[in-house]
Parts: sequence; C-alpha cells; structure tokens
Amino acid sequence: MLANESVARCCTGLRRDKIRPPLRSLGVRRLTESFKQGDPIRWRLGVCAAIAMALLALVPQFHLWASRGKDWQGTFVSFDFDEVVYASYLNALTSGRPRRNDPYTGRDDAPNQPQPESLYSIQFVPAYVLAMPARALGLPSATTFILLRALAAFLATLALFWLLMLITGDTQLAASGAIAVLCLGGLAGEPHDAWRILTFQGVGDSLPFLRRFVPASVFFLFFLFAGLVWQALVRLAPQVRLTYAALAGLTLAILIFSYFFLWTAALAWLFIVAMLWLIVRRGEPGSVIAVLGVFMILFAAALWPYAVLLSRRDSAMDASQLLTHSRAPVFSFPVIIGLLVFLVLATAVWRGWLRWKDPAVLFATSFALLPAVAFNQQVVTGLLLQPVHYGRYSANYASVLAIVIVAGLIWRARASGSRLPSRVLAFVTIVIFSWSALENGVRAYRLGPQSRARDDARRVAMRLRELSQQAPSTQISDQSSSLVFCSNLWLGDALPNDAPQPVLWTPHLFIFPGSSAEENRERLYSQLYYSDVDEEQFAALAREPSFLQLAVFGWERMNQKPYAAPIVDADVQKETNLFKDYLTNFNAAQAARTPLGYVIVPATNGSLSNLDLWYRRDAGERVGDYILYRVKLR
Repeated sequence: MLANESVARCCTGLRRDKIRPPLRSLGVRRLTESFKQGDPIRWRLGVCAAIAMALLALVPQFHLWASRGKDWQGTFVSFDFDEVVYASYLNALTSGRPRRNDPYTGRDDAPNQPQPESLYSIQFVPAYVLAMPARALGLPSATTFILLRALAAFLATLALFWLLMLITGDTQLAASGAIAVLCLGGLAGEPHDAWRILTFQGVGDSLPFLRRFVPASVFFLFFLFAGLVWQALVRLAPQVRLTYAALAGLTLAILIFSYFFLWTAALAWLFIVAMLWLIVRRGEPGSVIAVLGVFMILFAAALWPYAVLLSRRDSAMDASQLLTHSRAPVFSFPVIIGLLVFLVLATAVWRGWLRWKDPAVLFATSFALLPAVAFNQQVVTGLLLQPVHYGRYSANYASVLAIVIVAGLIWRARASGSRLPSRVLAFVTIVIFSWSALENGVRAYRLGPQSRARDDARRVAMRLRELSQQAPSTQISDQSSSLVFCSNLWLGDALPNDAPQPVLWTPHLFIFPGSSAEENRERLYSQLYYSDVDEEQFAALAREPSFLQLAVFGWERMNQKPYAAPIVDADVQKETNLFKDYLTNFNAAQAARTPLGYVIVPATNGSLSNLDLWYRRDAGERVGDYILYRVKLR
C-alpha cells in the first residue's frame, strides 16, 4: 500500500514536471501575472534617480553661474542651435502676443492682417503650458528654460522608471535603466560624439532630449503613453483596459499638438505593438481590437483639428522644414542598434530562454523595431521630413530602452528567475552616469566662452526692452521705426528672447511664415550689404558650412545628407551672381523698403560704410561690448 502511494506520488510529480514551464521562463510569467493583479510600485528609488538626472541636466548651467558669478545676466545655457527661436516664441506669448505671431519680423495675427499657421502655432501646447505660468509669475523666457531643463529630466526619468517597472517588475533595474536610457540616448544617436569628446576635437550632447521647449517639455509623455498601452493590453478587467486605452489616446492627442517627431514615433510604435499582439497572441483579438477602437476614436478626434490647422499653414512652410519626396531607405545608428537587439531577442526565443507570447518580450521587440519603421516610413508614404530628428529625440532612446529590457529578461531567464545583482547594476549605473557627466562637463567647458558672450550680450536685449517700455504706444512691427540691424548674427538671433523689437535678418527668420521666401532673401541680402560683405566674401561663405550656406541651401544640403542634393560649384556661382546684382543695383528705394530704427555693432569693430550711405546715426550708447545706435533714413 505504501509502495503504491509512493509510486503514485512520483508519477504525479513527473507529470507535473512535464507540464511545468522551464525555470528560465518563470520570471517573465510571474512578472506578467503580478502586474495583472496590480502590484504597487515603490517609487523611492525612481525619485532618487530623477533627482540625480535633474542635477545632471543643470551641470552646464552650474558651470555658467560659477564662471560669471555676480556678472550673470540671466542667460540660459544653450547647446542647440534652435533653442533661441523657441525662447523667442515663448517670450512673445508671455508678453501677450497671439498664438500666430512672428517674433523676428514682429508680425502678429490680426483681423485686417491674418497670419498663416506656423510650426509653432500648430504645436502650441508646450508653449502655452510654459507661457501661462511664466506670465503669471513674471518669469523671463531664460528663467523658464533653466527651470524646464531640470523639470524635464526629472519627469522623463520618472516616466521611464514607471514603464520599466511595468515591464520588468524590478525596481533596481527600472531606476538604473531609466538613467541608462536618458544618458546613452545621445550616444546611440550620434556615437561619433564619444570619440570627439575623448580626443578633445569637439563636443557632444549626451542629453539631446532636453532641447527646450520641445521635445523637453513633453518628452516624458512618450514613455507615459507606452506605459498606458501596456496597462491597456495586460490588465484583466475589461473596464480597466478601456480606461487605460482612453488615457493613452488622450496622451497621444496632447503629443499631436506638441511635437511631430514624438507623436508620429508613438503612433508608429503603437502600430508595431498592435501587429505583434494580433499575430503572436491570436487567442485574444477581441479585447485588443476593443482597446484599439477606443484609442482610435480619440486619436481621430484630435487629428481632425490638427489637420485643419495644418491646412492653413503657409505654402513656404514645407520648404523651410525641408520636406522632400523620396522612397529611398534611410539607415542610422538607432536602426542598426534596434535590428541587433531584435536578433538577440530572436536568438533567445530560439534557444528557449524567452517566449514570444510574453508581453515583455513583445514590448522589447516593438522598441527594437521602432527605429527601422520611423526612419523608413517614407518607403510607404513617399514623404521624407528631417529623419535626423527621430535619431535625436525618439528612435535613439527606443533602441537603448530595448537593450535594457532585453538584458533584464535574458538575465532573469538564464538565472532561473533571479534579478540582476544590485552591485552590478550600481556599477553600470555609476559608469554611465559618470560618462554623461563628463560629456556635459566637457561641453560646458568648451562652449564656456560662447555662453559667457551670450550672457554679456543679453544686456543689449534688456536695454532694447527698456526702450520699448518707454514708448508703449509704439507699434512693434516690421514697418515701424523699431527694426533692428545687428551685425552679430548670433546676438540678433537671440534678441527676441527678451526684446520685443523685430530684427532685419537672423538665421532663423525663415522658420516663421510671416515673410515670403522673396522677402527672406531680400532681408538676407540687406543684412550682408549693411555688414559690408562683398561678392568674394559671399562666395567663400557659400562654399563652406556657414550661416549663409544654411540660409541659401538648407541644413541637410549643408551637412551633406545622402538623401539631399550636394552643393556644387554651379550652385555657389549662381547664388553669388544674384548677390552681385543686388549690390550693383542697391538704391534708396531698397533701403526704405525695410527702414531701420536701431543698429547694434561690436564696440571694437563698428564699420558701417554701406549703411552710412543711407542712414544717419546718433552718438550711440555703449551697452556692454556693443554700441547701440538710433538711426533714421537720410
């Protein structure tokens, strides 16, 4: 009797062993089941990681504060060429100007002079989210941008921590992974920056997502959206699933009116997840379709007004944003990284370490495939719009996120469900964080002279602001006597960050549709003429990467992107001949076409021989390293 019972127990044990999954897949299964039950998330470690990233984000600003001391004029440190134009638009909104405004020409939307939609007026959510509290508190755009850099890093870290907790269930991995994704995203997008930093040949940007005010202000929403989709797909209760689907739809709706390269990446990622889910988890199509149905209703509701605004854009907007027609595939480092991660995943599944049906594996796969889809959507649509932005602000981070998830899953599968050792995670996190701190420190040091010069030059903008307040009845427009000519282009580009006066020309004038392409060229030629640039100097600038080459040929041709036409000698000669004709035929009528009110030149080099032919200058006012003149037509 006892023998028979022992045999029965052994047979039962054998049968259970046959149907029991291998230990290496228990971790993912237990993880999925635990989050279906709604285990609470312990946030303390995530908050600590977020504080560390916020402090890291402020390292360049700390360096400027230390170097300037009491002479600091309130300038924010900028590593991105486009940040000044975002700050100018924010300053315009904070000053009470309408949504459709051009801070460079000074034109505002009005019943008798309606303005077309611009890139900034369509993607208005981040600007207004910042402008409303800034106006209420009386904060200048520079202060708002400083606070935003820390806040954006904090929120992005928390969002990533939450997403990784949902997928991996490992608090330590989630905290370390959030830091790794944010600190290595820049390196994944542009790995050559590492060599440039180590050899002191240049500077890199380890935290490109902090470009203000987009994508910085809404970057965390991309990972929040992914977490909401996870909850909508893995939760058991139908009502809970639909609630998370609705929240995901609302999040994407906010992204639609925030930043093109984030919402299109989020939509592409959702498409990948949906396809994977319907193909691999065929047993639950009804619930998935219901979730997608709720999401698509909200998405369509947001896309309709977005399409209406887009239809009202200026005809020159597509050209200024370098929209081209192409079906040629685009390869980049994030695409390569993502495909390599996918191969590792496929190998792990083939060897039996992981299972395709596990939600965590499907999400890791979706993040790995996102770069290839985002960079090559033009193969289907035929429209190519600056894919470099995917490599800096979305696809690069998705590729690193896929690495973190896959590393955690494979370790757990191979270690019979145990988590990555705390010491290993701590060591890796310290190394990655230190590297990012080195990148930020080196860049802050190398660009220190430029940052200090910008800070000192802000005195001029604040003086212009004072002058505008002394004459509140003066209408600030491109036809008024307040138009500013600034021989230093980079100062002129930053003047609207604080000053309300329009400027004659800056490298960002073409961004806003307030002026036509012909007017932009006219203003550029006037800028060069008043700066005493001759045709030989023009040709030299047009042959090399410069502000002129950017304005005439565009960013992607200047940077010799493979999908853009190269700049050849014939192009340079054609543009030089046009400028030569302008110099030859310049007359009083052309000078009066854009009448100047102020002239700003460096105190050490104030040659204005061409301008003096048509304008009378007053005695001038010394403002820092510059002289500010009031001028009138002769």
